[in-house]
Amino acid sequence: MSSDTPAASRANPGIRADGKLTQEERERRRLKGLCYYCGLTIDLPAPDCRNSRHPKPPVVGRATFTITGEPEATIKEEVEGPPTESEN
Repeated sequence: MSSDTPAASRANPGIRADGKLTQEERERRRLKGLCYYCGLTIDLPAPDCRNSRHPKPPVVGRATFTITGEPEATIKEEVEGPPTESEN
């Protein structure tokens, strides 16, 4: 490549200086089933892709639950055995 080639084109040879894909890169991505925006396969999650058909990664977070009640509240566990024949 010559030294007068724009930096964007040197970093990403399939992308023109205006940010659009070259015809060759567009055809390569079409044949391989790659996303036209990010270049990943359309089956992989891509958080930064603008393509609405590209799946986003699952949201990871944390939930906090606060249980309030009376201070003297207790939890009683009742364990029952298997039903007897008279209960059936």
